[in-house]
Amino acid sequence: MYILKVKKIFVIFVCIIGCKTNSGNHLTKDKDNISTDSDEKNEETTPNTDKIKVGLVTANTFGWHNKKPLKDIIKKITKNIPKGLDIIIVGLQEHTSHKLDDFFKNKFPDHFVDSVISDTISEPSLIVLYKKNYKTKTITEQFTNYLFESRKFITAEIYQGNKKIIKVANTHLAGGRYDDENLAENSENYNVRYEQTEQIINSKNPDIIMGDFNSDPKGLQIESQELYWKYFCTKKKKDYELNKNNIENYLTNPHKLLKEKEYSSVVPTKDVKVTTPFETTVDWIYKKNESKNIEVKKYEYIQALSPNNKFKNGESISDHNFLYTELCITV
Repeated sequence: MYILKVKKIFVIFVCIIGCKTNSGNHLTKDKDNISTDSDEKNEETTPNTDKIKVGLVTANTFGWHNKKPLKDIIKKITKNIPKGLDIIIVGLQEHTSHKLDDFFKNKFPDHFVDSVISDTISEPSLIVLYKKNYKTKTITEQFTNYLFESRKFITAEIYQGNKKIIKVANTHLAGGRYDDENLAENSENYNVRYEQTEQIINSKNPDIIMGDFNSDPKGLQIESQELYWKYFCTKKKKDYELNKNNIENYLTNPHKLLKEKEYSSVVPTKDVKVTTPFETTVDWIYKKNESKNIEVKKYEYIQALSPNNKFKNGESISDHNFLYTELCITV
């Protein structure tokens, strides 16, 4: 009886060992050669995606007569930009300094710098900082309708391998006292900003359009600058009241077109703040609505004017406040 019990226990023990051994061989085979059921389930429910963090700044740095040192301007632009971003894109207007690269390299030593610096103050500049697993392609293009001053826009395409991550256009649309004075005399050109914005969209179809639009979507300039426009119309012997509608369209058309083409400001309407001493908002970052993989995570205005939004030489960094946004891109 005792012998039988021992044999029975031995047989059970051998069976358990055999089962464990076979089970172990089966899992090893699955791991080496084929996916387990659990692995297949994980692959179905957890897609292989990367999250890329991007920071964007648009800054009219008013470099042609600003008394502030360049280092102060860069310090202001980069103050709130975290170092953990994969890509940083800085769009500048009215700055022609070629020393900018070194400032950004010192601030973000883990990034490569690719820049297109303008030769004239009316043209935009673009600085792209990116980590080693990315590459950039930048294109500068002349507006076909540039009115009276030379105007251009710059497009940057960012790639991870052969995959396009994002396409950003930086621009400085027609405007300012020289363009506006000539415009008062040549009313057939009042549609110039609309045409320039249309060229950017139709030729490049960018995910992001940013820069100094020289225009406020509410047309506030027509009220705050009424004497300004009356002066030019009088000087050019034009009737202000007859041209008022044309002027208002000139001031608002870029934003109307962007809305029609399904672009939206990264800053919701309720949070929009003035960016000029004239209590208008002319500096914008727009995102294409159909770029669903690009999510706006943060936005903030950078105070470059004096605290009460006035321009004071020696105190203000620029005659525009800057705009910064952070994006998360799923690829």
